[in-house]
Amino acid sequence: MPDSRLLHRWPSRRSCWSRLRRSRYLTGRFRWLGALALAAFTLMATFLVNRFWEMAPPNRMPTANAFFEHLGLVGGFLLVASSDR
Repeated sequence: MPDSRLLHRWPSRRSCWSRLRRSRYLTGRFRWLGALALAAFTLMATFLVNRFWEMAPPNRMPTANAFFEHLGLVGGFLLVASSDR
């Protein structure tokens, strides 16, 4: 049986939910920062993983397609970051 003094330290469900609703991350205040972070990560991962210029011709086309697809995602993230600021 837990000590009753410890139970009073835990916030109620209602106060936890109200804190969560007021959170900055759910309101979209820093959406531009998240979009920039995703763009940077995607760009870095794209250049590290999809090196189509070093591959043999049979594997080059699908990897090049994935490379340029991810560059399109980076462009979309940058568009969100620029329009949200």
